[in-house]
Amino acid sequence: MTEPAPRFRNCAPFFSLALAPLFAVLLGSAFNIWYNVTRIQPLLTPDQHEKFIGGILWYNLIAYPPLIACWLWLVFSLSKPYCCLREEMNQSLTVDEMERLRRRVLNLPWYGTSICGFGWLACAPALCFALRLSEDPVAPMIDFQIVISILIAALITTTHAFYIVEILTQKFLYPVFFKDSKPYETEGGIILSLRGHGILWTLSIGFCPIVSLLLLEYAGYGEQSFAFKAAVGGLGIAFGLGSAFLLSKLVVDPIHKLRDAARAVASGDLDTRIDLLRADEFGPLIDEFNHMVSEVKEKQRLQETFGPHVGVSDFGTRPRTRGRTPCGLGHVLRYPQLHRAILCHGAG
Repeated sequence: MTEPAPRFRNCAPFFSLALAPLFAVLLGSAFNIWYNVTRIQPLLTPDQHEKFIGGILWYNLIAYPPLIACWLWLVFSLSKPYCCLREEMNQSLTVDEMERLRRRVLNLPWYGTSICGFGWLACAPALCFALRLSEDPVAPMIDFQIVISILIAALITTTHAFYIVEILTQKFLYPVFFKDSKPYETEGGIILSLRGHGILWTLSIGFCPIVSLLLLEYAGYGEQSFAFKAAVGGLGIAFGLGSAFLLSKLVVDPIHKLRDAARAVASGDLDTRIDLLRADEFGPLIDEFNHMVSEVKEKQRLQETFGPHVGVSDFGTRPRTRGRTPCGLGHVLRYPQLHRAILCHGAG
């Protein structure tokens, strides 16, 4: 009766990852449906509307099952190695296999984003072709309207999908697959830097609503329905704020951990460690911080052990005081730049 709990615990991360892009797809679909109902459907004849709905249904039936199957394979192909590594049965995995699995873990957000983006962008020509099956003449700019709808939905979906998959991958897979290695040292992994995260966020919160409004202007809505354009821009900004919240989980949380750990070390807690694996610039920074604290602790241990034997009465106390402040931390570790910078800051 105790078997299901560990089995579910091993499978739960992969079900979460498998469903991760669904939230982003639903957001993009909600916008796409709203846009189609309010702007594209009035331009269609009854026969074109029937062909348009049929094209959507056939595209969903033909295109999405292979894409979903590809995503599920990418995710669940990691489950067996995950269980082996978690149960410390990784002797059966070779070095090359581990490198390949780690690359897949690192690139999983890119795979999910690519699948979502392809699914959306390939829909535009399919729907334009479906309208051509009707004998009724196609309204001017209808193809452009379809492209606008698909493009904005694709931008919304891909940016949110990337952030969600990346957050879940770091939370569930990094601690297992990178137990004895560093994510940022893995060759072949496509790492999105902090600058890249900022560019992606800018794409979501700035580029998406602005470009959508420009496309609407070009499509002939310059003198029509200010409320509609305001709604499109407002939705774009709202989705951008959603991606900003996801970005904060990737950028702000590590900064808070570093701040709290630095304060703990400054107060004398040299057992502080930051247990956080990152593939971007935070990875080396966190490792250097942990290494720095380990050096301070080792210096303190040596000073307390050998200080009394060399006849220096305050050998074990003075460095300890230095190590408990940020300024003393730089002095003990022999980083004069850090020492001088903190002294100048305190004097100012």
